[in-house]
Amino acid sequence: MPLLLANVTQQLYQMARAAGLNKEDGLAVVKVLERLAGVEVKAR
Repeated sequence: MPLLLANVTQQLYQMARAAGLNKEDGLAVVKVLERLAGVEVKAR
C-alpha cells in the first residue's frame, strides 16, 4: 500500500529546513504551509 502522505510530509520538512526553520518544532511545517497559502494561522 503506497504511503502518499509520507512523501508529502518529507517534502514539507525539507522546505522547513531550507527556510531556516530546522531549529523549531513540528509547527515549522505549519509555517511553511502558511507561506504557501499566503495566510497566517492564529490561535484562539
